[in-house]
Amino acid sequence: MKSFFLKRIGYFLLLIQLAGCGELLFESDELISHQGCATGDEFPSSEFESKELNLFDQINALRASEGLATFTWDEGLVRSARYHAQDMAKDDYFNVDTYDRVDGQLELQCTLSERIVRFNQNAKGENIAFLLSSPTEVIQTWLDEEGFRENLLSPVYQAVGIGYYSVTHQSKEIQYWVMDVGIR
Repeated sequence: MKSFFLKRIGYFLLLIQLAGCGELLFESDELISHQGCATGDEFPSSEFESKELNLFDQINALRASEGLATFTWDEGLVRSARYHAQDMAKDDYFNVDTYDRVDGQLELQCTLSERIVRFNQNAKGENIAFLLSSPTEVIQTWLDEEGFRENLLSPVYQAVGIGYYSVTHQSKEIQYWVMDVGIR
């Protein structure tokens, strides 16, 4: 029930931001510069790699329990996922497409498919989550959404990259999780 409530809050905040009605939740100067669409040459910070690997291990345990092959860790997909997690945190949005905040308004820079293929030509899909603190909550949220569930459990996808970024606003930690999937 908690993840359902948190997920709905996340979607509500996203709608407020995309409608231009919301205030920027936080300002973050510690992130790498993200302007426009990624080039594929970015190497975002890996300061949260232990959280990313924890989610990776839990996803592979789920896939194995379903009789599926486990994912392989793909550095291009990892860089794409980390880039997107940091970009969402920097520009205060939640969406698979890439936005920049210009004069307080969100402007679309590129679509999911335009962004992820710059990091890996075989990239095919992405799952995102925010306001969830544990990999278990993230996986359950993704299992509850048809498209995200398909990305998690598709036998077609063999490679994965996980990105995680966290910022603090008014003493509250805000987490962004990204999983990019592809074929080998």
